[in-house]
Amino acid sequence: MYVELGKIINEYSLNYSLDFTKSVLVNIDNMRNIVNKSSLNCKLKIDLLYRRAYVDFFYYNTDLGKDIINEFEMNGYKVIDHCITYDKYIPIEAVTYDYTKSILVNSDLFESEDIGITKFKIYLNSSIFSVYCDGNHPNMNDGRFCIDSNILTLPLNFENVNNYVKPILGFINMDYAYNNKSLHKVKEILINAGIK
Repeated sequence: MYVELGKIINEYSLNYSLDFTKSVLVNIDNMRNIVNKSSLNCKLKIDLLYRRAYVDFFYYNTDLGKDIINEFEMNGYKVIDHCITYDKYIPIEAVTYDYTKSILVNSDLFESEDIGITKFKIYLNSSIFSVYCDGNHPNMNDGRFCIDSNILTLPLNFENVNNYVKPILGFINMDYAYNNKSLHKVKEILINAGIK
């Protein structure tokens, strides 16, 4: 993170020298105090680094943060690049079409056709801020999954991810789909299975 701070100092010609005897948070905080007259972009970059440094400090240096990460890791998640990552296929268990929800008896219908989420990640943060996904799912838009805003304000912990995020990723809402190619495939699968 010191490298990124150095780049900001050079890019915006800030009159600040990094103090390697102090923590990254202290250096960023000191930089924040001198950039009041700098450009908005400079302030935003420093604020983003501060936020990331604070989150890193919380999750890697406090008992509560370490406990949260430990609980994720004990349940098959990994922490990679400041993200809680789950890299296993999430079975499709329900579909909504014409505002009617159908629970699926055979979720293998979709896995064999490569429909669903194969991996998701959530940035380490105090709350569930965004869910980024890999896979082929009608409710994905540019790698992000459309999730209810009430869930996106929940604290980031294993219980909330397991009880709220994962079930939504295993659900297809055909009434609000973004990916037309996978939506067409889902309709075809449901018709062939006699569900729709």
